[in-house]
Amino acid sequence: MISADNVSRIAEAPFRLLGWVGAGGRPQLSAVAAFESTVSNGLRAVLARGAEIQEGTAGVAIGFVPQTGTLLRVAGRYTETGSDGPQLDVTSDDVRVSTANDRWAFRSDASEPAHRITTALDRAQGALLADADLFVVVRAVAGELVLSVTFSGTALVAHETNVLLVDRSEAEDSAEWPVTGIGLNLREGVAVGFEGAATRLVDSHHVSRFFGARAVLSLTVNRASQLDGFGPRFDRVGAHSDFVAPASLVAASPPVGGEILSVNVSLPRETTRDGQTVSTGIFKRPVPSQARLRWLNFDADGQADLWGHGGAFRAVYVYSNDHYFYWQEALGRDDLSPGQFGENLTVSGMSDNEVFVGDVYRLGTAVVEVSQPRVPCFKLALKMGIDGFQDRFRRSGRVGFYLRVRQQGEVGAGDRFELLGRDPNGMSVRAVNDLLYFSTSDLAGTRRALSIAALSHGWKESFEERLRNAKTASKGLREVEVSKIVRESDVITSFYLEPTGDVPLPEFRPGQFLTVYVPGPDGTVVRTYSLSDRPGASYYRLSIKREASFDGVSPPGVASTYFHDRIRVGDRLAVLTPRGRFSLTEHPTRGVVLLSAGVGLTPMISMLNRLAGSSRPVWFIHGARNGREHAFGDHVRRLAAEHSNVNVHVRYSAPEAGDQLGVTHDSVGRVNVALIKSILPFDSYDFYLVGPPPFMRDVYGGLVDLGIDGSRMHYEFFGPSSPLVDAAKPAIDTSSGGGLPVRFARADLEATWDAGSLLELAEAEGLSPPFSCRSGVCQTCACRVVEGSVTYDEDPVQPPDDGYALICVARPRTNVVLDL
Repeated sequence: MISADNVSRIAEAPFRLLGWVGAGGRPQLSAVAAFESTVSNGLRAVLARGAEIQEGTAGVAIGFVPQTGTLLRVAGRYTETGSDGPQLDVTSDDVRVSTANDRWAFRSDASEPAHRITTALDRAQGALLADADLFVVVRAVAGELVLSVTFSGTALVAHETNVLLVDRSEAEDSAEWPVTGIGLNLREGVAVGFEGAATRLVDSHHVSRFFGARAVLSLTVNRASQLDGFGPRFDRVGAHSDFVAPASLVAASPPVGGEILSVNVSLPRETTRDGQTVSTGIFKRPVPSQARLRWLNFDADGQADLWGHGGAFRAVYVYSNDHYFYWQEALGRDDLSPGQFGENLTVSGMSDNEVFVGDVYRLGTAVVEVSQPRVPCFKLALKMGIDGFQDRFRRSGRVGFYLRVRQQGEVGAGDRFELLGRDPNGMSVRAVNDLLYFSTSDLAGTRRALSIAALSHGWKESFEERLRNAKTASKGLREVEVSKIVRESDVITSFYLEPTGDVPLPEFRPGQFLTVYVPGPDGTVVRTYSLSDRPGASYYRLSIKREASFDGVSPPGVASTYFHDRIRVGDRLAVLTPRGRFSLTEHPTRGVVLLSAGVGLTPMISMLNRLAGSSRPVWFIHGARNGREHAFGDHVRRLAAEHSNVNVHVRYSAPEAGDQLGVTHDSVGRVNVALIKSILPFDSYDFYLVGPPPFMRDVYGGLVDLGIDGSRMHYEFFGPSSPLVDAAKPAIDTSSGGGLPVRFARADLEATWDAGSLLELAEAEGLSPPFSCRSGVCQTCACRVVEGSVTYDEDPVQPPDDGYALICVARPRTNVVLDL
């Protein structure tokens, strides 16, 4: 039975929230200035900010009473939405009480409300959310609201766009939904709202972070708002007693570790690098006394790039003084002082071999947990004044480690690391670092690392992806059937492939390719074709261009001719699972620019289909000769018309009489940087490039000249890579050991490897080794290794013969001599 008393108690609660299902089925949640009880168990809300609520919409009203730790909720439907405010007719109610210790004492009334909106959680909002006392998250499922409520101590702000929360709802669906949430910080009287998408995680790798949790919500935030003075201010009473180590941890010796030699902090500042302005917090300086350690930072400390740094799992960076001695000798420098490597804590002892991920330490009055090794970026090289130093730093194995804060407190020089417990599955920082970068085939070690509850979210995702890739790769060849053939243009035809049995096709990432075994006149040939539709369908789609004879004398492409002339619906083909490092990088808000020419648009269509309707602005810029050769033109225009985040520009280099400017294409000429500059508004983008070598060379070089960071440019080659390798090849400080020598014996040529594959290095030096797939599949590039050894970023489908290397996916492990 519905309790009228609960309705009244919500109306009188110090903190009030109102939820509803908004336009397009998206959940909405708003802080409410006041409720007025109405007749027949109803509530009329006076919203702090206006909102459009349709009559008949499902809704929920929430009241929170801090003095008793009581949360009340009523659910119903809106029957009036006029100027007096929306009226919610209550159909069910609920009462929830927080844990016994969570009580708050009134301190002061609310201040004058102030409101601001940001595109993502900024540093201050992230700190408020990390220290929030109550979280309310709503999602809409089939037109109804699903509510998840959780209290303090159950949020991890992984970085500025990701938050992990305990899921208290009864939902079982693990799909991704749009969500809206509010975190209340009662001591500051602040409400931090956020919108984005949520995935429900139920595997033990993530759930084990939170005591007693059945599931975890991983929230990707793409819009945040803050309401100051939302309600009265309260002080917590008896909530945070001294930290008690979980029973899952085991005692370890010695009980006391190293000593803090220096606490170092810095807020971000701007500096210059190659004429470009860079913001960084790496220039740390010691503090003279104790510093307050909070959930995400020391006071007066911060990071510039919160996507790559910061967050709960990277709150404190620790580096051993023992490593200083190594670098002083290795670099011949005597100017290294505390904070040199960007660490917050310079310590004695505590080497990467002795400290384990999952270790929990008392440090001053704080408690911390080792969460991951450090991943160095180019800013470390900037600080050290040595180009490429971040790679040498990583290879040294002396990377240091990050801490997650389990209890806030005061920390200062002279404090010692008192070991409170160790995860029985823990691995040393050095072992975890080697596992990610160097021991990539150690699947048993990968599974063990995933069992460490404390390991950071990002590192777990990397190890999970490795196991997924290994699982699909182990399946080897499988048979698919051609279910449909669609002519996309005069030169490009799409072939739809479906499984021949009950086992569904493996998932792939937008941009990846499929390896196909094709019958030919001289035996089976292996070819790779980009998948041209978004993941998640029951089929694969290959959109293949008919490759004609380039000189009128040479034979046309064997595989493409077979597809265009011989393949019929019902035919079967042998394929491998999708592969490829060229794929869409997930980011909730950063803009995406898809640049292609000719048949290079096929992986871009896969990416565009995935991105259409998302929160990321997309620019699809494509070059074709004319309308006869242009594929997917109508499809791309339709996506742009249906989704506001999609922008399209098509340029024809040789339009014909039937082509119409403004209809089939937007301009005449070739896609170049001048065109790109005239189209794109000023913003931050990820660039993806695929096309013939002249297109790749001109566009890539132009973007480099514009100062676009190489980490934001992603490309795939449909031919030799040397035009881009030359443009992208960084200067190497060989005096400090920045690269590895590679000798091509037959050419009597020596080069220095610093990045990319050995095939790309050979092409950059003017050599032309044979290749086909560029993905470690076809064995065409197999080359004898005269001296040294190699390793692989992506393991070949079938290893080469002993003493040989597949140079299209290999990089040197040591100095190498190749029979080229």
